[in-house]
Amino acid sequence: MPKVWIDDESIIRDFLQKQAVGVLGLAGNGVPYCIPVNFVYHADLNRIYLHSSNTGQKMEVIAENPDVTFLVYEVEKLVTADQPCNFAMRYLSVVVRGQARVLEDPNKKAEVLTMLARKYSNKPGALPTVTPLQADAVAVIEISIDQIHCKRNVDP
Repeated sequence: MPKVWIDDESIIRDFLQKQAVGVLGLAGNGVPYCIPVNFVYHADLNRIYLHSSNTGQKMEVIAENPDVTFLVYEVEKLVTADQPCNFAMRYLSVVVRGQARVLEDPNKKAEVLTMLARKYSNKPGALPTVTPLQADAVAVIEISIDQIHCKRNVDP
C-alpha cells in the first residue's frame, strides 16, 4: 500500500475545486466535532469558504477556538484479496489546517455565496448573483490555509 505525497499545486487545486463535500473538524471544550459541509476553494486567495446557519454548535465552537482541520477525500477503488488483512483502499485525500473566521462584510458574503451557488448549480451561468441583503440570512466562514497536505494511496 504505497502512499505518495503530492505537492503539485495544480493537482491539489483541481481536486478541491471538483469535490462536493468536505469534513470540517473543530474542537471546543476539548471535544472534537466533525461535520460534512459544502464548500468552495479559492486558490488565488488560498482560502476555503463555507456557509452555515448564524447559530449552532459549529458557530459556537469557531467563536471559542478558530483552529480547524478540513478534510476532502475521494475513494478511487477498493482492492480485495484472498486474505482480509490484504484488502486496501486506493484514495486521494487533502487535509488542510487553518484558521476559521466568520465574515462580516455583506458584499464579501454575497460574493462567496454566489461562488458556492454556481459551483453546485447545473446552470451556473443562469443564476443571479446573491445580494448583500440575501447574504445576511446566513453565516459565511472563511478558512485561511496554514498547511495543506495531499496524499494518494496507489497500487504498488
